[in-house]
Amino acid sequence: MKSLFTPFKKSALPEGIAETSWLHVIIRYCLFTIAFLIPVFPRYTGPFIFLMLLIWFIDRRFHISFPTRKIRNIYICVTAIYASYLIGLFYSDDLEKGFSEMLLRISLVLFPLIFLSASEILPSIISTLKAFIAGCLLISTILLIHALAVLIRSSENIFSYTDFTEFMNLNPIYFSLHLSFSVISLVWMILFRKSAENKILLIAAAIFFTLMIIIAASRQEIIALSVAIIILVLSFYRCAAKTRLGMLASLFFLLAYTGLITVFSKTRERFAEIATEMINATPSEFPTSISTRIQAWKASLELFSQNPLIGVGTGDTDDSLLKLYRMKNLSMCLL
Repeated sequence: MKSLFTPFKKSALPEGIAETSWLHVIIRYCLFTIAFLIPVFPRYTGPFIFLMLLIWFIDRRFHISFPTRKIRNIYICVTAIYASYLIGLFYSDDLEKGFSEMLLRISLVLFPLIFLSASEILPSIISTLKAFIAGCLLISTILLIHALAVLIRSSENIFSYTDFTEFMNLNPIYFSLHLSFSVISLVWMILFRKSAENKILLIAAAIFFTLMIIIAASRQEIIALSVAIIILVLSFYRCAAKTRLGMLASLFFLLAYTGLITVFSKTRERFAEIATEMINATPSEFPTSISTRIQAWKASLELFSQNPLIGVGTGDTDDSLLKLYRMKNLSMCLL
């Protein structure tokens, strides 16, 4: 009779999974599900994260194996960051908020712990990336179909920023961030993986996601994506000892990318607003997106300068910032 720990045939498993027990299969499918849900329904990832942690605990995989010294040092640094939050909890006035912040950041320690101690039973990075990309494809398709339906039904153009993502209650910045990561992953597969599957499909997916990012009109993600792609392209051609060709390819990409941005009027308008917002980047009766960010950054730096060593307490950060905003009459940061 088969038990949870009974191995089964490799042919019944997804790509990247070796022969193992049913508990290990569950933890892998949890990881696939989490990767798929992050861009679609991030609120529903909690149960699968809990189940993955529970199985990891039942399986008693507490032996951490660091493949390289660099990875070990990174994990030590990440753990030290979490420890600083833990120390800040002891002198927080708002303990309830402090505990909430600690729970939100516990993934800093737990996820690396799982991946380092159970790496041999987890699926390959490529398989997990495919699940994430599939989630991005689903949410992008849903939003595109909804925007087209609204345009046909009422002639209302919602192909921009919050109007585009509001239907699924998504922040356009996070939506664009997820898609940017997918595009970078796809370009990496196209350039650096010789064994990559149908590259035409990968290229088509990368172009589709890029169009969705431009439609969402999140300026920082659009700019960050262009920088990341240029770095990948230059790195590829530099490895092939064809730096000049890489520079030409990067220039071609930048021109095509800029051309795409100008096609979408609302996205073009948001970029045109940057110059005006930079000129008016001071507190005023009519604050802009950039002026609000700059004043918030200045206030954060001032708060840091007042408490450079121990901070204000893990649970008191928001209250301290709000107090500083009110003292400086930064009403735009209170919205």
